[in-house]
Amino acid sequence: MRVLTAALIALSLAVPAGAGAHCAHYANSYRMGTRVGHLKLFTTTASSVWCYDGHRVTRLGSVRIYPSLTDLGSLLGWEFKGVVARDQRVLAVPGARRGAYRIRRVVHWQQCLKRCFHLYVELNSYLYGSGWTSRRNRVRNG
Repeated sequence: MRVLTAALIALSLAVPAGAGAHCAHYANSYRMGTRVGHLKLFTTTASSVWCYDGHRVTRLGSVRIYPSLTDLGSLLGWEFKGVVARDQRVLAVPGARRGAYRIRRVVHWQQCLKRCFHLYVELNSYLYGSGWTSRRNRVRNG
């Protein structure tokens, strides 16, 4: 019975839900650089797969976070501390239930030289049933 359940779950993830459904990969990245010269320190990427049928989101895959630290960022003491907040909301779009999803992840970066400096990057990804995407990222000091 467990094997059959696992096979059905794997099949449902491999096949797009509904006729005419499309699946796409979406990645939202935020790059932090130096004030002078705009040299790259670190990048944080939120990545996901979602399926849509033109009107609504039919499936939302898991969201993965990929931190990337450059040699300069490491030399200056930057360190990735992890995801500190996560949220996924279904948004109503006129004429469609589950017309869009908002995926929000807040990640914590820290730099400790003499004192510790905390930086929180909020990654907001909007995935619409029409296939359209948008992002609204923010940075906060801690």
